[in-house]
Amino acid sequence: MTGSNRVWIAGKHSYRLPDTFLKPTITRAEELIKTEPMLVDHRHLARVVDLPASLDEIEAMERVAVEQFLRWARNAGTADGYVARHRSPWWAVRLAKPAPIVVG
Repeated sequence: MTGSNRVWIAGKHSYRLPDTFLKPTITRAEELIKTEPMLVDHRHLARVVDLPASLDEIEAMERVAVEQFLRWARNAGTADGYVARHRSPWWAVRLAKPAPIVVG
């Protein structure tokens, strides 16, 4: 659960973020249906912005882009949403590791 798909699903607003923070993720059943019988290639999946809880882990060059993104996200009201208010820090979506098997 992202709390704000328009922010956490990568798009034009996140183009400066390093790929390491954009995780291919199944966000709709349709993404599984299109890949029958197996999901082998994840290039068609949406990317979710998955930032670490501690920004200190991010290299200086990458951190500038992350901080710009977070300013934009905060200005968009994301930090004030229900889900963001109940996680610490508000930007840490904390995606789980991909499941070894997904059955539709």
